[in-house]
Amino acid sequence: MMTAHTLRIFGAALILIGGAKAWMHSQAAGLLKLPTCLGPDVLVRIDTPLWHQVHCWGCYAALAGLAFLALPIVQRRLERAR
Repeated sequence: MMTAHTLRIFGAALILIGGAKAWMHSQAAGLLKLPTCLGPDVLVRIDTPLWHQVHCWGCYAALAGLAFLALPIVQRRLERAR
């Protein structure tokens, strides 16, 4: 079992990594660049809602980080209740 300090560090790292991934994903261009055989590229505008652009594995990583931060708090309260 991991110590509370290790869980906090791991949780904070997951929040930072997940948040950074979600931020980078949200800032990605709304254009898809397709190369063609004849030379010029074809640009296709991706018209999707912001939620679909932001939603990636970063959201799940940040949520897991929050769970790792909350776990020592829950464990401490359960030990006090005994």
